[in-house]
Formats: sequence, structure tokens, C-alpha cells
Amino acid sequence: MNAYYDSLFNILYQGFSDTPYARYTVITSFIREYAFSVEKIDDRNFIISNNLSENFWYAKNRNSVTVTSEKTEIADSLYNIIGELFQLQFMEINALDEIGLDDETYYFSTISENNLLMTKEKWSPNENSFDGLLVSLCNKIYKLGKGQDISQAELFNEINDLIIKLKSK
Repeated sequence: MNAYYDSLFNILYQGFSDTPYARYTVITSFIREYAFSVEKIDDRNFIISNNLSENFWYAKNRNSVTVTSEKTEIADSLYNIIGELFQLQFMEINALDEIGLDDETYYFSTISENNLLMTKEKWSPNENSFDGLLVSLCNKIYKLGKGQDISQAELFNEINDLIIKLKSK
């Protein structure tokens, strides 16, 4: 199974830094896998959103699976608050987390102060739990990276609201 994940991540993370500021990955049972990485490139901030040409698990020829990548430049304020959100979730905060039923696995990754990769895995969180709200926000970040019409100011405010809620627990 490790070979499967190694191959999947090798394709899905094409164009991503090995030291992600913030990275989100979705592995599903039924649709194509997708991910984003928040990156600083030449002193500019970007969301790079990747998705596979087909579901990797069900691909008849995994060597033929390709990645589509798009990127969107973002403001410093949005870049910083996304980083804060990803760092905060690795702190010892006990958010109530109920499991939902969508059969998806979510990975959240960032780099520690010691430059070590930290990854948190969540399976099908309830949509009203902290992790469910985090997934919803990350899906918006992914869509912004794909060039969809998502307001950076509104996304900033939604992330800030979730951070405040999490810190108050």
C-alpha cells in the first residue's frame, strides 16, 4: 500500500515544494484526487491547485494518469492567515471531532519551526466539526487556486472566524 501512496503523491504533488507552507490533499473513493499547496515563488504568494486526470486507485494504467495544475496569486494577508490556520491545527487543542460518512481522507501538511514536515490525516469529518469546517475552507482555497471566483477578502474573514473559534475552545 505504501507504493500506491508514494506513486499517488509523486504525481499529485508535481510542481509543489518539498517544504510546504500549507498543503491540503483529498483522497476519495469515487472522484479524482486533488490537492493544493500555498507557496512563495519569487517573493510572491500563490495557491497551486492540482488534480488528477482520473481516480488513481481505479486507473487501468496508473502510468497514464496525469496532473492538471493551476495557480493563483494571493495577498500577503491571505497567505499569512492560511499559514496560521495550518500551524494552529497541530497545537494541542482538543476540538470535538465527529466522523461523517463521505469516505474521504484529508491530509493537512505544513513545516514545523525545526523544518520538519508535519502531516495530519483526517477521515470523513462531520461537516459541523472543526475539521469539517477546515475541509470546507480548504476546498474554497483549492477552488481559488483553480481560478474560480472566490473573494480573497471573504475567505480571509472565514479563516479568521474559524481561528477565533478554535482559540476560544
